[in-house]
Amino acid sequence: MDQIKYIGGADCNYDAGYYTFNKWVDNRRLVLAKWEGGGAPHAHVLYDIDTGAERVLCEGAGFPVVNGGRFYYTKGPSLFVGDIDSGAVSEVWRHGDGFPLAYAHVTNDGRYVGLRATPPDGTAILLVCDTHTGDCREICRKRFRAPYPTADHVMICPADPNLMFFAHEGDTEYISNRLWVADGRDGTARCIARQRLTPDGDLADCFGHEMWAPDGKGMYFVKYPVSLTQPKGICYVELATREIKLVASGFRYWHVGVSADGKKLVADTHPDWETLSPGDVSEVVCVDLERGSETPVARAKSTWKHPCHPHPQFSPDAGLICFTALNEHGKVCVGIAKSPA
Repeated sequence: MDQIKYIGGADCNYDAGYYTFNKWVDNRRLVLAKWEGGGAPHAHVLYDIDTGAERVLCEGAGFPVVNGGRFYYTKGPSLFVGDIDSGAVSEVWRHGDGFPLAYAHVTNDGRYVGLRATPPDGTAILLVCDTHTGDCREICRKRFRAPYPTADHVMICPADPNLMFFAHEGDTEYISNRLWVADGRDGTARCIARQRLTPDGDLADCFGHEMWAPDGKGMYFVKYPVSLTQPKGICYVELATREIKLVASGFRYWHVGVSADGKKLVADTHPDWETLSPGDVSEVVCVDLERGSETPVARAKSTWKHPCHPHPQFSPDAGLICFTALNEHGKVCVGIAKSPA
């Protein structure tokens, strides 16, 4: 493995955020969460990995998503857009009923932002905001039956603003319909990946941690190590056919992201919870889809609790990989590793 550059030290924490939120501005600069002590992140900063220079972009907000020199984030019931270079920020849209917004993701062209609004009863309201006009429309509403009612991990399709992914959240051993896509053209939502049962009726396929393919034709996800059937690993489901295929199975995979050109995946690994000592290290692995290779690029020390999940993500040219880890001072930090050639 090549030498890893770490951002952080003994005095504060840095976090690269969830792997589905693009935080890279270019191949040198990215947006990170920064905070002191043990509290929640209080600022999101623009960080230059070459010079170490940083500048605060926003505070007390949801993790920003970056696209085309702009950053988008939610704060309470409002969606904001900011200019990376000038730092100027403006409100794009505010929910009329004051429902809190989350999960801002943006289409490839930077025009549409997908959001989830959450009223007091916990129903997920999926919304798409046109950042050119400020108009916002509802795609659908979803609330599952108890004891796992939550629709979560909302992501707009990068190539089609009419489509939004959401996940049925809960204990993976009991969620038999994890992956969903809603269509704003008719307001319908459907489960896109069938999960099998064992002959005795237990859930055999445990799915999770999804990411859109850049072309919007399908999604990558992980069939977790706790699944009762083989093979296990990173999978891809095609929207048009709902066909599932395994693409990588060499490690105990946990989260999976994809490069901008769709040719590579980057994932972290999950501990073996069935052992008495599962360890504190997660492997960061690069998967080359054309070569069929699975190459470890870094080892991230983890507490296995948020915010210290590795959640790796490629730079725009896929030359670098950022991930979150725990440093020698016990602080959360960000690692920058080189991607295999």
